[in-house]
Amino acid sequence: MAYLEIDGTRLKYKHQNKTEIVLDFQDVKSNYSKIPFYSMDDNQFTIIKLIGQLMSDSIPIWNEKKGQDVDIHLVDICVVKEVIKSRLGRKVLEIGCENGILSYHLATILGSMQNQSSLFCVSDIINPFWVDQLSTVERLPELHYFATEYDAIHLEQEYFDLVVINGNVNFEQPEKTLKEAIRLLKEDGSIICYCNDMPSLESSFHLLFEHNKSYELDGNRVIYVANKQDITCTEEEKVDCTIEIRQHIQALKEQIVSEEAITKEHLKECIRQIEQDVDTVMQEELLDWKNGLLELKEYLLDYMVGFDSEYRSYYRQVVIEYLNIIPESNRR
Repeated sequence: MAYLEIDGTRLKYKHQNKTEIVLDFQDVKSNYSKIPFYSMDDNQFTIIKLIGQLMSDSIPIWNEKKGQDVDIHLVDICVVKEVIKSRLGRKVLEIGCENGILSYHLATILGSMQNQSSLFCVSDIINPFWVDQLSTVERLPELHYFATEYDAIHLEQEYFDLVVINGNVNFEQPEKTLKEAIRLLKEDGSIICYCNDMPSLESSFHLLFEHNKSYELDGNRVIYVANKQDITCTEEEKVDCTIEIRQHIQALKEQIVSEEAITKEHLKECIRQIEQDVDTVMQEELLDWKNGLLELKEYLLDYMVGFDSEYRSYYRQVVIEYLNIIPESNRR
């Protein structure tokens, strides 16, 4: 069973054999000058009071199933951890706001911590319960509501510091929805994705964010947190990274065919370039390209070693023939 526990100044997440400190109030206090509520005194507001308020019975929770109050409170904490990174107002987007429960929590956090923040809530339907929930928030941030398709949100690119995906909604095209969220995120932005028994949303998140933080909950529910900088290259983007390498190969081929411009020193420079290209494709896990470039390097070494020998023409021809096939053999 997943649950949250306050241990002194630490808020702990526990699930099965896993225990993790998700928020240390002492760390927040020691960094007091950098958090958005630095100008408020302790009688007005503390982060502990906010967390306590969000965990109180008077706050709306996902109570369709027993234990789902832990889910939304853990989402709250993940949001708080993102908001306290800056004392400036934050731009936050919720995708899948629907009944307004998560919107209420997000508005409460932003309004309490930095009411100069903006909250944008997106749903593909207009739900009157959303208005009912938000009308009870005591201190609202700047608030916006959009009814639109989840995979075609007409908002400014790279505008948001944080995007929250509300996986209580059944997204018909989860991968497209996540890609739209990525488009809207700033380069240093973060994404929080709550999945409620949605394997397609989970698999899409793993596909796009190979490196992420996960909090498993009871049942088939999980919370993922990732940064935009952690995004995994798509296959199309991986192919794009070989365009420059193909240009290197074409230039090398033209020079070797003419032969007049080729010297042993020039071959050394070509080999160094091939080594850099190998590093590039290894980072992108393009194994076929790695193997092809390593083989090309060996042929170039043979050509360089035999440059002043009677076998020079033979080694040159081997390199030319391999240069003719390597771009095609590695084409995806």
